[in-house]
Amino acid sequence: MDTLCQEYIHSGDYSGIWNVLSKVEELESRVRKLHWQQYWDDPEDPTKGIFECIQSISRVLENLLTHAMEGVDMRGMYKRGVLLFQNYPLDAVYEHTVFCLMKNPTSAMNPAFVDFLMQIAS
Repeated sequence: MDTLCQEYIHSGDYSGIWNVLSKVEELESRVRKLHWQQYWDDPEDPTKGIFECIQSISRVLENLLTHAMEGVDMRGMYKRGVLLFQNYPLDAVYEHTVFCLMKNPTSAMNPAFVDFLMQIAS
């Protein structure tokens, strides 16, 4: 998040934030689809924790993109440490995503999909 923010501050181009958000939203859609295809009636649904983590990341990215698109003084907000990603427990979200992937059986998930989730979480 910090890198995305810094890139925007230096370039004024928010396409990097947009691109990452688009990938996260695609991931969110895939996890939701997996839930409904395989785990909709499973009380130990392995997609639930992952989905919640992805939603948290998505919210933070949406906040960053909204500020960028509205022309908010991101440099000033960044320096004051008041941007959402600077005050959101993203490390805990990332750790929880990895925990969910390790704890839950992901054998039903496409291995490439699991690798993609791990990349997002790291």
